[in-house]
Amino acid sequence: MECRLESLRAYRGPNRFGPQPQVVAWIRAPEVSAAEWRRAITDTAHAVGLVVGGVVVDVGAERTLLRFSAGDVISGAAVCELAAQLFRDEVGLDDSAITEAIWRLGRERRARLPPIAVLQVRAEAQRRGVMLQPHRAGGLLLGTGRRGWWLQPEALAVAAFDVARDIPWSHLANVPLLAVISDTRGVALAEALAQRVRAHGTTAVALHAATFDSFSQLMSDATAEVLVCALDAAALARHGVPFERCAGVVLLDIAAPYRRDAGVVALLAESRGMLILDAALRDDDALDRRVTARNVTVVAAGDDAALDAALARMAAHVCRMA
Repeated sequence: MECRLESLRAYRGPNRFGPQPQVVAWIRAPEVSAAEWRRAITDTAHAVGLVVGGVVVDVGAERTLLRFSAGDVISGAAVCELAAQLFRDEVGLDDSAITEAIWRLGRERRARLPPIAVLQVRAEAQRRGVMLQPHRAGGLLLGTGRRGWWLQPEALAVAAFDVARDIPWSHLANVPLLAVISDTRGVALAEALAQRVRAHGTTAVALHAATFDSFSQLMSDATAEVLVCALDAAALARHGVPFERCAGVVLLDIAAPYRRDAGVVALLAESRGMLILDAALRDDDALDRRVTARNVTVVAAGDDAALDAALARMAAHVCRMA
């Protein structure tokens, strides 16, 4: 049976399809119905021991769009590949090759499961609205910038570890984050914005965060009162956004295929935050109308004076938030 995965993405953060991590696949399988896809995904995930939710199947004339949420999107993507193999080879879950693949995937998934202590910290951080990322040296990074704290792996390994007692929650918070996305000058704009923040006497750190790991590096700078992050639109299209909220967003000169992915970041700006957009994006359907930031500036192409003024206003605004 024809069943070909044309594209498979494992989004680790907010993305064009929703705010949660999820697996998205475009598949050419004209003989497979939506009900058959839903059953194959849920049955395969159950066999692996993975909880999935919100399985959505949109069968089109030429391709099928399949998406579902999963706490472990790496395993979720592998489940999608296995489900496609079931149809391609016209076999069931009891096929010897499928059984072996399920056993191997289950073992890999279990190896990635975090300890109970990490799950408890993650739940408490989410309840308090404190950003959490894996630290590049191991353990967890809670909060950001000067309001962040490194929970070292040795502390998590202690049997008597107590989430409420052993973490300085009163210190932890997220310092204001500004995101810049531009195909032509993202890094330069991020540094220019950081310089304007520093001119107000506020410590700002700028970084080109092309990956989730490099974003974690930006978060961990203990001197920062404001973080400025230059993101790649193409990376957002592959992996999603590495954060869930920010204080301001600059979206300029973005190629049409990536505008919807970049527009997701605008949704994450706080209501009291600021947006700077180019006219092409404002007029494009890629900019979701659910944007809540009330302060929006539209800059015409080539109007550098207007852009400089808008960056200055954003810098002053975020310093008042810091």
